[in-house]
Amino acid sequence: MAAMEGAVLCAANHAPLTPITFLDRAALVYPDRPAIVASSSGLTRTWRETRDRCLRLAAALAALGVHRHHVVAVFAQNIPAMCELHFGIPMAGAVICTLNSRLDAAMASVLLRHSEAKLIFVDCALLDVAHDAIRRISQSGATPPVLVLISELLDDPSDAKLPSGRVDYEYEHLVGNAGSSPEFAVRWDAVEAEGRHLQPPRRPTRRWRRRRSVGRPDEYWGETPCAFVKLRPGAAAAAKAGVVEEELMAYCRARLPRYMAPRTVVVVEEGLPKTATGKVQKFELRARAKAMGTVPAAKSKRSNL
Repeated sequence: MAAMEGAVLCAANHAPLTPITFLDRAALVYPDRPAIVASSSGLTRTWRETRDRCLRLAAALAALGVHRHHVVAVFAQNIPAMCELHFGIPMAGAVICTLNSRLDAAMASVLLRHSEAKLIFVDCALLDVAHDAIRRISQSGATPPVLVLISELLDDPSDAKLPSGRVDYEYEHLVGNAGSSPEFAVRWDAVEAEGRHLQPPRRPTRRWRRRRSVGRPDEYWGETPCAFVKLRPGAAAAAKAGVVEEELMAYCRARLPRYMAPRTVVVVEEGLPKTATGKVQKFELRARAKAMGTVPAAKSKRSNL
């Protein structure tokens, strides 16, 4: 390694690891080896078949108007389509946002608004939750993502229910009608090595500039969120009157499940503690929250998670 120090990175000495190059190599070296095995349905696909389907998926996303840096969400269990989406979405130059299949509609809607997802691929087993999340997004005034239904089943098909509600596209139909895969030019080089931080838009009307939450010991619940906030200039008077605490709690409760909303708000006049690179030192905030003592059980019961 010492001999490589100071060398200019090029194709001869450097190959970035990407999910797409992994798939390309697997399809080249092991084209007929199984890549996906779904025991419940008996489905088996080779690496060649998987790569071809991922390319068709990427082409379908491009045809739907997905561009570089667009966010595409996936709300699914461990099914074959989930594997293909992890390759197909970056092939289209987009950013994948996977949602935990155990999320409720309230939390899913928060993450979809926060990520500004253009599309969401939904496992048919989670369709009711997804519909509720999209309804919440529409009620908030934001634009809901286009919904693509994945009609695969992780469990026994006898448990299947016909999908109800709005469905814009169906997964297999998109993949099957996307044209010949070799014609699609992979867009990975356009997004390679470019980071992306998904941040909500700034809203100057809020009295706080920054906030971070950590756990504070709670006698009744074990631990509840404690928010440390840095105020905007001119908001000190509101903080002394307790207005900032009330506004922040109301703001979070309107957008998050109640158990994730802060129970304690601490105004940090000197700002949040940070490292030399600007990262908030959460361990120090946790120590401060612990030093504040345990939230009494009587107060926790009255606040009603």
